[in-house]
Amino acid sequence: TWRAPTARTRAIDTAAVGAMALKVASGERAGEMVHLERANTMIGEAGGDTALVVKRGTTYFLARFSGQRAPKLNRRELGPRTHAITEDDEIEVGGVSFRVVRP
Repeated sequence: TWRAPTARTRAIDTAAVGAMALKVASGERAGEMVHLERANTMIGEAGGDTALVVKRGTTYFLARFSGQRAPKLNRRELGPRTHAITEDDEIEVGGVSFRVVRP
């Protein structure tokens, strides 16, 4: 018999295809998760320092979008191109830190 997927089975299915998320590691939203389900996910604060997480297939990339300060990936400032990100990478945008995780 067919059964509707539960939240648990959906989470397992998502993890199986390589879904990733950003866990906020600092600031007032520390502990919150930003799920990277869309092709493009903006992080940072509108009008301030922002970066874009781009999903291409099962690979994720980080790119500078706008702002005075470049985002950091594993404590290094990002240049003008996209940079691949993987689980356990540390990202800093606009003074807020994130860790790349699998939900």
